[in-house]
Amino acid sequence: MVAGNKGSAKNIIFFGDDESFYESLKPRFVENYEQFQWEFIYIKEDLNEHVQVKLLDLIELKPVIIYFDFSCYSDRLKNLIEMVTKDSRFKGVAKVGLCEKKESCVKYTGLGLELIYVKGAELHDFVFGPLTVAMPDVAQKKQFATAKCEESISLNSYGKIGFLTASYAHVEGNMILEQGARLYLHHNLDKSILPSSNFTVKVNYNYDLHYHFDYSYDLEFHYVDEPNLEDDNELMHSDGSDEEAMAQAEKLEEERARRQEEIESFDHRLKQTKKKFKEWVWDKVDLGKEKKLKVMVYDPKMRILGEEECQPLDSYPFSLRCFSKLSDDLDEIKKIRPGIIAIQLMGEIEFENREIFLNAIEAYKNKESMEQTGPPKAEWQMSEDEVELERLKKNLPELEADDGELVKRLIEKVKSIDNYSPIVVLLNSHLQSAAALQQTYQYSMLMTNDSEISTVLIESMATMFLKKQQEKYETLMEQKLNQLKQKDPKKYQRFTIHDLKEKRYYVNKNDTLGIVRYGVPGMIVKMNESELVISSDSELKLGIYQIEEPFPMFLTFVPVEKGKPFVKERGTNFYRGLINGISEEDKKELRRYVNEVFFAPLEQQKAKELEDFQSLNELKLQERIEEEKRLEEERLAELNVEEEDENEEGEVTNLEGEETESVEASGEEAENQIDDIDEAS
Repeated sequence: MVAGNKGSAKNIIFFGDDESFYESLKPRFVENYEQFQWEFIYIKEDLNEHVQVKLLDLIELKPVIIYFDFSCYSDRLKNLIEMVTKDSRFKGVAKVGLCEKKESCVKYTGLGLELIYVKGAELHDFVFGPLTVAMPDVAQKKQFATAKCEESISLNSYGKIGFLTASYAHVEGNMILEQGARLYLHHNLDKSILPSSNFTVKVNYNYDLHYHFDYSYDLEFHYVDEPNLEDDNELMHSDGSDEEAMAQAEKLEEERARRQEEIESFDHRLKQTKKKFKEWVWDKVDLGKEKKLKVMVYDPKMRILGEEECQPLDSYPFSLRCFSKLSDDLDEIKKIRPGIIAIQLMGEIEFENREIFLNAIEAYKNKESMEQTGPPKAEWQMSEDEVELERLKKNLPELEADDGELVKRLIEKVKSIDNYSPIVVLLNSHLQSAAALQQTYQYSMLMTNDSEISTVLIESMATMFLKKQQEKYETLMEQKLNQLKQKDPKKYQRFTIHDLKEKRYYVNKNDTLGIVRYGVPGMIVKMNESELVISSDSELKLGIYQIEEPFPMFLTFVPVEKGKPFVKERGTNFYRGLINGISEEDKKELRRYVNEVFFAPLEQQKAKELEDFQSLNELKLQERIEEEKRLEEERLAELNVEEEDENEEGEVTNLEGEETESVEASGEEAENQIDDIDEAS
């Protein structure tokens, strides 16, 4: 067992092999959130072994944040994460993935992690993000520059392909897709095999799920995209001369011929692609193995994980799902739809000495009086075994009542699901027979066993169930084949029951081939370098999304307010997203982008002020020029008036016979006068 504080301290657990990065995180919590007592637990040993054993540590330590470093043991860690994220005990715990490169992040999107970061030197987000998930009331926001904008984006939600057939893909995801809807789905299948990304929703489900999603869909392939053909009525037509009408008719015939050629080409490509894809799927059928049975185990102490016989859970021929805590509505049952549900009764008791427990059960069944004949012994007078026996006898009535309530709720949940009748096995059951319990709960598929839960017992039950299931399946298929042979002997003469089974290629859960993305419209309303606000008309679940603009990044939607995944204003939903899945270089670009948008209004104001200033200067300059021109014209006008007055005076004197001295200016003197006038002006 890993050492850690199980009391009031806030436990933070780091799985991985990067002690330097782990050590760099610790001061951020201690210095910035000194009001809490923090306990840090670093786990790297034995991660290449049966890592699910570490779930026992997590149950005991009750962490607030768990970091999973994928730089090593990534596949083993994924098995542990799948158990953690599906167990209600860890609801509200921040589960954080750490990658060396941003290209690796997408591989971990279907595990139920809240955040996936690319490791780097800037550590603010690595602390702020997880605390926003786990302790939103105390997470400290930094005063970053915040840009207001209206950037249209596509919000991409990730999903996983479970299996492929020749005609459809079975996909799990978190988007609500209506039956019959046509959608564009980003996929990783080779374009030479499946050129089109268009699909039609054939069926949708919200049960029988394998991954950490809420819905599944059967999506029919379009194989190749249909040609975009105009209707005849949309083609050009002429109301002009006969020659124009004839020319238009020729164009129409050419267009019809071209369209017919496209249709024939499309039909040919569609036929060839269907054939090629079918051959590809059938060739892959034996690569992926279908697990025909799901077994759900509930045990608060997860005893089977501590057994030496317990193998990695994904190595069993059936799907084994273990839970230490179930949700209040028991929705796990509907989502998983297990064939066998195994419940450890009195699961909170740890049996250090099982014989004492059995003695307490026997005494309780016989209704032994809790009081002894004669004076009761004081605790100091009893042995440890006697003390334990008395404690168990005292607690058994309450434990029996709790178990009865759990079984009642569980059977009610099972009955509420259409066409579903799993085997319910009550383990460590000593107080009532199976027949009595079947009568009490009116459920004939209820069984009991007085043994403790164990992998040997689970395997034995699963093997027996699978054998009976296979026999039942073969009987039904033989009946169906006989009916077909009677109906059309020639066609089905050489058929076997194997030929009637749908050919499915089950995609390995670790294969990136199975990752898909589906986008809905949205808009960035506000953003800084750590988080943003998104608006969308769609009602979206909390979790990880991906956007391409302004550049590729992950967003983790967290509640806008306590208990509110979004706020609605004027018919639009507003979401709060934490930025993750970006490198340090991306972070610098993001900061630059935010600053450009943030300072854009200020720069625009400065530019406007400069433009106004320049316009004012030009106006004043023009006014000055106009004023100087006006003054110049006035001076010239005054000089002209004086000259005219002098000339008129000379003419009058000569006419009256008065003696005048005629001053004749030579050509040179006249020019000097003009120069003087010019200088004066």
